[in-house]
Amino acid sequence: MSVLSCTAAANAAHKSDDSLSVFASGSMPEQALVAGRPAFVVAQAPPAALGPDVVVPPDAVGPAPEPGAPAPRPATPPPASTPAAPGASPSPTPTPTPLPYIENVPFSTLWPKYFDAVKRIQAGDPAGVKELYFSLSSEDVKWFEANYKHLADLLSSGTLTGTPEQLKLFVLQAFLRNMPKSAEKEPKVSQALHKPYAVARVTDHSTGSPVDYETLLIQEGGRWVISHFFFARDFIWMPQLAHFKKLNGIPNSPDETVYLTQGLQPFVEWARGQFLNCGYEREGPRGSSSTPTSGPRR
Repeated sequence: MSVLSCTAAANAAHKSDDSLSVFASGSMPEQALVAGRPAFVVAQAPPAALGPDVVVPPDAVGPAPEPGAPAPRPATPPPASTPAAPGASPSPTPTPTPLPYIENVPFSTLWPKYFDAVKRIQAGDPAGVKELYFSLSSEDVKWFEANYKHLADLLSSGTLTGTPEQLKLFVLQAFLRNMPKSAEKEPKVSQALHKPYAVARVTDHSTGSPVDYETLLIQEGGRWVISHFFFARDFIWMPQLAHFKKLNGIPNSPDETVYLTQGLQPFVEWARGQFLNCGYEREGPRGSSSTPTSGPRR
């Protein structure tokens, strides 16, 4: 799934009876671009068969409406000033603090482990859960461990029971709706200059036609790992969790509180900053995931 405009998706959601279906769009409207770069990421939502039709609130700026409340027509995100380096200033969503940057750590070792874990999860093998954890940042694993029970309740209307391993597998199978399942070519990577941050584009052909997914990568423990679940964490799951927890009297996390009070705009700006810092452009990231570069090629 290529990078899309949150505002464009929100506009479509506001007009649709099924507000989740709009996130399956594969185009990038012009208002999604800031200086020719993508504004943020939205991906496919889980099908109705996985649970109730939980609405992703279609707001991009301002306070988030309660589920079912009329949504205001969102504005186009304004151009952003040059952002600080990732992790250098507070962001609306937690970002792991990587270890010191190590030169020439290959990106290519990440993908075989990731896709093997995906196959296991798709096949219903609980071993795929821990295998996927190895490809994720420690902060994302911590976030998932803290929220998988809530996500299982959200997806199943509270009707699903099972062991922790079964619940995690169920939720990750839903997550894969927003993540690449296979890749015929090595994903391309654009890396921040001498920094342990990068953006990867993965082209998935598992559905027959190519679909692009973007994700943050960080260095952690001497290897590159995936951060923020191909942005589905921030723009698909976190908004749903925020309202689910609020409606059920469960304390919201700091990023969920930011969303409930300020809408998606802080997350749009945060994601935009990650792309800009890594030199990622709409026409495609520069460099190769098999040959890491010290910054994008000019």
